[in-house]
Amino acid sequence: MKKITKEIIVPCSANKVWEMLIEKEKYEYWTKAFSPASTYLGEMKLGETIQFLDGENKGVAAKITTFTPNVQLTYTFIGDVVEGNVVEEGAFTNYHERYSLEEKNDVTILNIESDIPDEYFDMMNTLWDAAEIKIIELSKMK
Repeated sequence: MKKITKEIIVPCSANKVWEMLIEKEKYEYWTKAFSPASTYLGEMKLGETIQFLDGENKGVAAKITTFTPNVQLTYTFIGDVVEGNVVEEGAFTNYHERYSLEEKNDVTILNIESDIPDEYFDMMNTLWDAAEIKIIELSKMK
């Protein structure tokens, strides 16, 4: 396992960045960097299971293990999603993804830590760079 870490300086409030993480329409905008039809199923709140999907009913499932609005969001992956069903094993099982937000001087510092299987590291690191561009674009929209 490897860990991707990113620090993104987002020119907006922590509340607006938080909305990008949890509001479906905004989430779908920036996660197009990973898959053109990227979406999720589930309710964004503590303890809930979320299915992150690619448009072909495939993806990964995670539990929300930290949910502190405008501060931190953590997912613990529990398995893969195959044909709409959660299979509790997969390459990302028991891995974590954490988003931490800190508002300073009219910007928000968004720190991302994501556990990644070794074989996906280079690809996902590049995709996160593309996602950063989308996050900045979205932050500038009204």
